Amino acid sequence: MIEMNTRLKIFTAWTALLVAGMAMASYFAWSPYTDDERDPGDRTQTGPNHK
Repeated sequence: MIEMNTRLKIFTAWTALLVAGMAMASYFAWSPYTDDERDPGDRTQTGPNHK
């Protein structure tokens, strides 16, 4: 197998860290609470206000 040089290893680790961070942020920001844990006032019943 071809040996990767140090810069490529660092780039691969950095890219993997970024992808993992984005995946975690996306997962936790999507639904941090279940619907039962949210206050009823947090929900909007009106929908979009634009035409």
